[in-house]
Amino acid sequence: MYDAAAAVVRWIMNVLGPSQGALRGFLRFLTSVHLAVYWATDGRVTGTKSLPTGGMILLTTTGRKSGQPRTVPLLSLRHDGDWLVTASNAGLERPPAWLLNITADPGATVQADRATVPVTATVADEAARAALWPLFLREYPGYADHEQRAAARTIPVVILRPLSAGTGN
Repeated sequence: MYDAAAAVVRWIMNVLGPSQGALRGFLRFLTSVHLAVYWATDGRVTGTKSLPTGGMILLTTTGRKSGQPRTVPLLSLRHDGDWLVTASNAGLERPPAWLLNITADPGATVQADRATVPVTATVADEAARAALWPLFLREYPGYADHEQRAAARTIPVVILRPLSAGTGN
């Protein structure tokens, strides 16, 4: 089921891709649908158990201007105990707002299924990105389309590291 839904979403994004405004509107709609389904099912439908290597998580950041919590659904990969996400924004010219938020304040939370975990977000440096990006392309082939649309910018990979109990982090 995931593969069929992903193929439809990928097709729509490719059709809308040339129009930044139309693609932004579709992403807003898709985000609201993902959030509603995730919350209604406690992540059982789109959450981390939907794919063996990751699946959908909810990332909550603090708005850099508003100071309010902002939650977005993101495809993730599990890697060495961390969650990895990309700031692809479907290949739009601008990075997603959540990336700007974690750049201003790297403290965030990840909801994976029913569990909510405090994390610290770090944008991968060039070497780490070069090693991690192929993992995304293997697991989620649609990221190749995002990369092509975002030709004017490099899509960042963000590492979401759970805060260790007892370390003060």
